[in-house]
Amino acid sequence: MRAAAASLTALVLLVGCDTGDDGAQQARALVEAAFAEKVAPGLVGVEAVGKGVWYRAEALNGACLHGKEWAFSDTAGSPRLSPTYAQQSVVQSATEAGFCIGLGEGLNMTTDKVNKLDDAWVVDTVFTMERPAPWWECVDEGQKRFPVRVLAGSDGALSIEHEPGLWGGACPDPMPTPANLQRSGSRVPAKQPPHPATRAEVIEAVQRLDDALWAHNLRAVLDATACYNLYEDKPFGACSGAEVVNVGPMPRDGGPRRSDGPPWTNNALQSLDDIGIPFPDPNDRTMFYAQVKAATGKRPRRTIAVQWERKAWRVVGAVQRQAQGLTSVEYLLDLDRPEKRGIFDRRVGGEDIDVHGHPPEPPPQ
Repeated sequence: MRAAAASLTALVLLVGCDTGDDGAQQARALVEAAFAEKVAPGLVGVEAVGKGVWYRAEALNGACLHGKEWAFSDTAGSPRLSPTYAQQSVVQSATEAGFCIGLGEGLNMTTDKVNKLDDAWVVDTVFTMERPAPWWECVDEGQKRFPVRVLAGSDGALSIEHEPGLWGGACPDPMPTPANLQRSGSRVPAKQPPHPATRAEVIEAVQRLDDALWAHNLRAVLDATACYNLYEDKPFGACSGAEVVNVGPMPRDGGPRRSDGPPWTNNALQSLDDIGIPFPDPNDRTMFYAQVKAATGKRPRRTIAVQWERKAWRVVGAVQRQAQGLTSVEYLLDLDRPEKRGIFDRRVGGEDIDVHGHPPEPPPQ
């Protein structure tokens, strides 16, 4: 990835006084060698800065995304965008300031024209992707073709002013392996646990989820979650990394980090000690509930659910309401309340209703 700020690469090439074709070829060779040294195999990402509704992605063309109905722009042609729910699975990692969008694997660079400008050679670079993700189409052409300045010193040494590569911001290089990009689901768990869930087992399941959220390990988060995506045809397991990337852990010493989204607890519990003794669902032998906050006044108690799946207890989460910005998994579902469990089951069964049991509102005309 190209560094955002100017930095001299460690690669320096000593040349003679020739400033003709030999100098141009040596500048070209230096840029190609720098790219070959730096590029890493794997998923390539670019950063979209922001943690709320709108994200600024300088490497992407907002008009292209808006035209393809992959993202909304706050104004026509603006780089401030918000991905649609259908497309948000391209978001596969978090940074302190925002998120990383996967663009594909196998980034290649070729060099085009080389021109001399004052004391520098300007090498035009062209980037292509061997296995592009859909959003590669909307990378700005100014990013796919980028001039690299190679400085010529008085001693005949050539050095690169900017490392060649696609601008990625603060995204890791390479990006983590994508987590369930296709939102593929499976059958709802039916195998009964060997024994009722214990409080220790519930705490262990919650700790596993919270630790994965703290580590920003999206695959581990999904593995710790019995996840129901109520907007997919096969809801169980149909959650991608994007549905958990903006979910934060419980605040730890020092408070929330910039990279964390809102905590999964909704501040209903302050520590694992708040988790009560689990009790079974009256009809579903795979699911148990535990109180995490007692009732106060007219406010009912809050509960989490765990489900026995693949020989382990996992915290139940649901994608149950689409949001502006990123649509995320919710974990405090209160499914022990019959009315909430009834709506949940109807939606799992394919009924087109919202979280309150009402038909969805028609889109604005």
